[in-house]
Amino acid sequence: MLDPRFVGTPEAQLNVTLDDGSGAAIEPGSVVDPAAAREEPKVELIAFHDEPRLHTLLMVDLDEPCEETQSFRENLHWAVANVPLSRSQSAVGAGSGTVLLPYLPPHPAHGTPAHRYVFAAFEQGDGGQAQIDASAAAVDRATTVRELVEAHGLRPVGLSFVRAAWNESVDSVYRDVLGQPAPRFGAPEPPRADIGPDGRPISTYANF
Repeated sequence: MLDPRFVGTPEAQLNVTLDDGSGAAIEPGSVVDPAAAREEPKVELIAFHDEPRLHTLLMVDLDEPCEETQSFRENLHWAVANVPLSRSQSAVGAGSGTVLLPYLPPHPAHGTPAHRYVFAAFEQGDGGQAQIDASAAAVDRATTVRELVEAHGLRPVGLSFVRAAWNESVDSVYRDVLGQPAPRFGAPEPPRADIGPDGRPISTYANF
């Protein structure tokens, strides 16, 4: 995701809290239920500078399957720039910063290994004073982290990640958010009598 020659040691703690009812920040590397990340997570950066500096927050799936290359690629799920953070202002709240790419919930496809979803906070250029112009950023889901870092002079300061694998809740993200059929990789499953062609459960009384 990042060129190791320029990463250095992240100097701030990045806490990510999912809507799983616990209210606790996740341990990096934890396996989570995709349904718990359906809504935007709460993010907090524990920084050690008193003056506000502008930051960019990214969430990226490192394990999106790519049929063309028969391999995996990055898929950018969330990008928010121009977030002012400091020792006393640590939370990335709703409406803070400039949304470059709206939040897309995790949706690890059926038949793929567990996906790694990385959250990364970057200090923006000029010591955190350089603004990022959303109209000129040209960010989409295929934009890689390295491209953003190089284009805007971003410096990584906080990292965390979770892992998630397919379960039945994922299909609703494809249907309701992406508006497309849920893909299936690997050997096909036998048809289920209780699930219709649209992926929704069939009512027990449908034929009466």
